[in-house]
Amino acid sequence: MKPLGFHNRKEMKMEIDVIDHTMHPRDFWSKYVSKHKPVLLRGIDQGKGWEKWDEDYIKKHFGWVDLKIEPKIENRGNSPILNNMPKRLNISTYFETMRESTLYAVSILPQEMAWDVNFPAPMLCGGRNKKPSLDSRNPVDVKHPFPHDKGRQWMTHLYEANLWLGYGRTRSQLHYDKEQNVNCLYRGEKKWILIDTRTFYNDVTWVRGGRFQGEDDLKNTGTDWVAIDPDAVDLIVHKSFRNVKYYEFTQKAGDCVFLPYAMLHWVNKTNPGFQAAVSYMWLPEESYDEEVCKKAPLVNIPMGAMDILWYYNGTGVIPQGYPDPVNVVKSLIGIMQQMRTQYLTKNVIYNFCQQGDNHCKHDKREIDYTWQQMVDAGGPKTDPDQGIHISEMWWPKLPLGNWLKLAAETDSEGMLPCDEGQRYVYPPEEELAKQDTILTEIEEKWNARNVKAEN
Repeated sequence: MKPLGFHNRKEMKMEIDVIDHTMHPRDFWSKYVSKHKPVLLRGIDQGKGWEKWDEDYIKKHFGWVDLKIEPKIENRGNSPILNNMPKRLNISTYFETMRESTLYAVSILPQEMAWDVNFPAPMLCGGRNKKPSLDSRNPVDVKHPFPHDKGRQWMTHLYEANLWLGYGRTRSQLHYDKEQNVNCLYRGEKKWILIDTRTFYNDVTWVRGGRFQGEDDLKNTGTDWVAIDPDAVDLIVHKSFRNVKYYEFTQKAGDCVFLPYAMLHWVNKTNPGFQAAVSYMWLPEESYDEEVCKKAPLVNIPMGAMDILWYYNGTGVIPQGYPDPVNVVKSLIGIMQQMRTQYLTKNVIYNFCQQGDNHCKHDKREIDYTWQQMVDAGGPKTDPDQGIHISEMWWPKLPLGNWLKLAAETDSEGMLPCDEGQRYVYPPEEELAKQDTILTEIEEKWNARNVKAEN
């Protein structure tokens, strides 16, 4: 009945690699990503967020941003707690009671705050020309579904970026994420416990079960967590947990930790004051590309300039954990083939909405709205009566933002409680132009520096 990390410390505790120097992406991807090994990058992001993100600064500059709210002590699936707390607050309102309440902001990083933090240089060069098909019958590389629209294929494709704000003790459950994960801390201090799921899968008790695919964990079907109380682990009930080895380390402000996909982790905030952190994910099949890395400016890139798949402007849908638009398009095409139509008709949308606990399932107005949104964004082959032609469904022929909107607003598992009545807002053209301008400046400075060094 002691806290997680106290069983057989001498025999079971392992040391994580700690890097406090510049690392080339080639080394990061070969030593850690490819080997499914965690690493702590000490002091790698000591930029504007690290320098300025205290309570007053965040409230003054970003008080309008809407946050997704959770309990400080994570309680996945605990309905009595989750049903009796606010699901959504803006930063100003949240900060008013943050010190006394049991609430924690576990949200999506808004674009305006993303300009204050960085994507570290060692994590660049997850190439975007190709990726594995993940089809065991045809294990070949296929065209990457999200090439950079300006040809910057050295920019590792980020699926989602998260924001963590809180005061006092916060604690997660022991869980894993399906994606590669990086967590960067800007205020506070955290203790981490990591466990290799591949090695110890059968020594822990899972809540969901069946989601981790031991033979090929690239095909995991979702996240899962372990049915223990991390504050008091019962080694009589969970006797096999005695066999589990673990990494234990402390993360300080400015540090980023890389967590391989599907690696069990538990996070416990150790300082009593304010905490601010950002995490971000990329899909596990992303891999290092030496050729595109030759063109990469090997410096930290402002997170605001990264074309994160799930954009968030601080209002509307808070897009955390929604479906991959690739799978949404494939599902719609499958329905079209069954219905023997070459068009994304309103009837196709209707059948798509019947899947799962979709909020458009019984709402004709939502079906009409969703279909009209797609038709309005369609190309030359769009039929105003039938819809989008199958040849023009994939981006960029039909804007990716429209697919993200459809994916979030018609999620078969239902929208998040914080998103009820909200619409997804995708990036405006002026923000995309700003990203391009900043990246061009970074590339020009990098190239000029290399020319000077050669001379």
